[in-house]
Amino acid sequence: FTSLNSITRTLYRRVPMHLLAGKLFDTLAVVKRLDVPLLVLHRGSDEVIPCTMAPQLFDACPTPKQIHVVNGGLHKDLYIRDCDALVWAVNQFAIELGQRPLRAQSL
Repeated sequence: FTSLNSITRTLYRRVPMHLLAGKLFDTLAVVKRLDVPLLVLHRGSDEVIPCTMAPQLFDACPTPKQIHVVNGGLHKDLYIRDCDALVWAVNQFAIELGQRPLRAQSL
């Protein structure tokens, strides 16, 4: 999810829970500052976390990134729903990481 504030607005539409959430778990802010590659995995029919949040995280990331959405997948069945496609997505991400030149790190 993009932030605790956003998800509480989604899950508790009639109760102002977002007022209690504050700025905790602001994943979107963290992703904007990433300096490592990102793989976003999400379920297409997630009943808890809206699928619209996955592209928001993906778009906000300044580093090399990939996104994989399991069509029809629910919140807790990502691996069960389409295991082969999920494993393929993770492997493709890892393969592409291996093809990028390593950045020199200062000690």
